[in-house]
Amino acid sequence: MVALGIIGAIAALSIPSLLNSINNRLLTTKLKNFVTSVQQLANEQMVSHKTRNLRNTDFASSTQLLSSNNFDIAMFCKGTDKYKCIEKQYRQLHDMKPMGVNATSYNPVLLKNGVAFTYTVYSSTYTPKYSDDDAIMGWFEVDVNGKDAPNVIGRDYFSFGITIKGKIVDSTTNTPVDLETKISKCKNHNGIACFGAIVDSGWKMPY
Repeated sequence: MVALGIIGAIAALSIPSLLNSINNRLLTTKLKNFVTSVQQLANEQMVSHKTRNLRNTDFASSTQLLSSNNFDIAMFCKGTDKYKCIEKQYRQLHDMKPMGVNATSYNPVLLKNGVAFTYTVYSSTYTPKYSDDDAIMGWFEVDVNGKDAPNVIGRDYFSFGITIKGKIVDSTTNTPVDLETKISKCKNHNGIACFGAIVDSGWKMPY
């Protein structure tokens, strides 16, 4: 009986941790799949438009990009209906306090696979320079499972950019940032840093 009690106690402690680990892997896989689809779309757009510049493609307009021609969209969420796709607030990773996110400022779409996201094009008057020969084209804000839990920045909510040349990035510049710094920023509600930390860790959550 004592042995069974010990086994039961160990199971009670380990099962929640195991389930959390499995859930994090599922969320990370969803993120990777979405990023891969965006990268493939960027490549296809440049080929079909016979260009090496996303400014000459649907990526130059959020309205054009967020269409059924480019994504398997289940719902367009505009105005007051935007919260049918995403939550009004997301929790911070380090203390689980709620806060607003950038995606709530725009009109998201909900895909048939459950991913909700927005895309914002940088204006011509402000185009962050990513490198000497490239610049940021636009920015994605994504919740990989829509309104479903956990609704935490760094768990299911992330941000990433794409450059004019079609490069997926986690910063507005190519200045190197170490993994520890990205993890620290991620824990302080920085969805961009969370994305970068996951990519740098081989598509695993290192926090």
